Amino acid sequence: MKLRNFLTFSALMLITNLAFADYKHILRDINNNINALENLGKREIDFRYADSGLIVLEGQVASESSKTRVEEAVKLVKGVKRVENNLKIVPSTTAIDVMPITPK
Repeated sequence: MKLRNFLTFSALMLITNLAFADYKHILRDINNNINALENLGKREIDFRYADSGLIVLEGQVASESSKTRVEEAVKLVKGVKRVENNLKIVPSTTAIDVMPITPK
């Protein structure tokens, strides 16, 4: 009986370690894919592995196209089954938006 419990515990630990390795691999690949995207503009992107392949995106990007590109890059990662895209669009400040300083 003790041997059987030990084997069950060992198998459980192996499965847990494999799942953790997959989890770390998924997060690393997501980070690499997002960082490889060009012309995203100013961004603050956070992501987390929520459950069973669900990735939740949060933060800010400069445009709707950036939001879509980030989501598509995340979906390319092996192990990602669904993406909940909660990224907010906050356009970058341009020179036109800044008030000029007028000398006295």
